[in-house]
Amino acid sequence: MSQGNSSNDIISNLFNMLPSDVIVEILSRVPVQSVMICKCVCKSWLHLIHSPGFVKSHLSKSVRGLMVFRQDNWSDLYNFLEFKDDAVVEDHDLHYNSITLFDLSFTGWLYGSTDGLLFMCELSALESKPDDLYLCNPITREYFNLDSPQEFAYTSHQRVTYGFGSSRRSGQYKVVRIFHYRILDPVTWRWLVTSEVESHVYTLGTGSWRRAASGGWVEYLDHVTGLFLNGNIHWVVRDANRCIKISCFDLETESFSTTHVPPFPDNGRSLNYSDLTLFEWGNCLGLCDNTSEYEIAIWVMKEYRVERSWTKKFVTSKLVIDFDIANCMSAVLYPIKIFQDGDILFAWKDFFLVYYSSKTDTIQEVDMFRVPSDNMLDAILHTPSFLSLRSFGLENVISFMN
Repeated sequence: MSQGNSSNDIISNLFNMLPSDVIVEILSRVPVQSVMICKCVCKSWLHLIHSPGFVKSHLSKSVRGLMVFRQDNWSDLYNFLEFKDDAVVEDHDLHYNSITLFDLSFTGWLYGSTDGLLFMCELSALESKPDDLYLCNPITREYFNLDSPQEFAYTSHQRVTYGFGSSRRSGQYKVVRIFHYRILDPVTWRWLVTSEVESHVYTLGTGSWRRAASGGWVEYLDHVTGLFLNGNIHWVVRDANRCIKISCFDLETESFSTTHVPPFPDNGRSLNYSDLTLFEWGNCLGLCDNTSEYEIAIWVMKEYRVERSWTKKFVTSKLVIDFDIANCMSAVLYPIKIFQDGDILFAWKDFFLVYYSSKTDTIQEVDMFRVPSDNMLDAILHTPSFLSLRSFGLENVISFMN
């Protein structure tokens, strides 16, 4: 046996003599890529990394990265990346490190992320067939389909919106689906939203959907996913008086309530509520106002659910957008990441990732995520974890290797 191998064996034996909780603490501080290698060292480490104690410890220290989905005519590719976030980074376009690449047997758009679990939606191409919904962990290489029983099925004639998160006390992971019934106007041939609304909840580990109280009538946008924050899922909605509000679904009590948007004139009746997007600013609720033809305004609710705490953080001109996008004046930007130096990573529709520089007050495309004009792109923040879908006792979990 070589001296190098002997030294490695000694180090390995000494490491294995440590108490398991100490090993958990050490490995939970190791980068994700290194932990994935550690799983191959020996069976004891493999079992330890799969243990609830390690999963919880690692998740508490895990740092959010960026999950990017690119679709073209030949393939669908998912890429999870780490990025640097400190005040001295000069250009956020240059500091992304790819952690894992993968593709799947379905085309799942990124509709949410909680504790390492991606909530994904494959849009249905058939009017009579509902969307296919999936939960996936790209680190453990697992996914499963959330079957939709016929009694909860819907068609494209209905307007549907989604949300995903975990309850504050019980820690249960839940998918929420809300849909409006629509009828066809025989005169205008336009689909009209009716006052009939249904809400369904899927709790991970139960294998089934159930109905939930829908609360008062408000109108949701079609195929929009809610923002998960503080144990609630949030959507921008419009009430029966056309006033714009924020609908909140408490995942613990499974009840709806509403809170106010920033102090817009006439309660936002004159605004297009599809131009308002929600995001997380630290631990605060943020709102991006795209309703102006020339400006983008960023608002932050400093105290959760306190209307008077809405504060306008800044306003930037759409005229500073310095990349070639047709009709950029009508662009609706979705904030994804607020960096420590004040820069912001945005998504524009399903085609571009751009970032706002607080230093130059400009908005430009992120070159490393540039895609051809006929391709699609989607991105959300994602926290990597080793939370296995099999730990919920699900029978239809599928493993993938690529």
